[in-house]
Amino acid sequence: MTQASDKVVYLHIRNDNNAVFYVGMGSLKRAYSKLGRNFWWNGIIKKTKYSVFILQFNLTSIQAKIIESIYIEYCKKIGFQLCNLTNGGDGRLGSKQPESFKIAQAKFMMGNSFGLGKPAREPIIAVNLKDNSILKFYGRKSIENNSKFSARQVYRCASRDKICKSTAAGIHQGYQFFWESDFLRKRGTQNHSSI
Repeated sequence: MTQASDKVVYLHIRNDNNAVFYVGMGSLKRAYSKLGRNFWWNGIIKKTKYSVFILQFNLTSIQAKIIESIYIEYCKKIGFQLCNLTNGGDGRLGSKQPESFKIAQAKFMMGNSFGLGKPAREPIIAVNLKDNSILKFYGRKSIENNSKFSARQVYRCASRDKICKSTAAGIHQGYQFFWESDFLRKRGTQNHSSI
């Protein structure tokens, strides 16, 4: 069975300084899509417009993965600051995602709504580590109305982002943060004071 040759390898280039900031692979539609991009990619496009440059067309998945990793290595070598999270070649083209991944991705996408000004689908619970009092947040605006918290940091804590030890533990400014479903599950298995 032969593989379909419908993949491309592409560059995203900042219009303000003509610097490559992302190397990707996938369908032609993916090259032009803004959906499902990482935090750093989104930060760049908030600052400047960008252009898409298709490096190669009509590739198989295997060819696209190899070429993507070569271009990522080359772009880094010549000094471009890429927002790629990996060295490439590890895309999951055409494969099914496991159910655990889909659940984690759904929470991630709900968390992204904090940055987009829309209410989150799942509230975030904040437990004060000194007196065990509880706050409940329904979205970015309700977090920002409590001026001591950053919505981005609260989301990272609730998601147990591994970016640093405190967010991995869910702790920010003397509070521990949980998605409501995680909080209720944990509370059901432990005494609240030990959370």
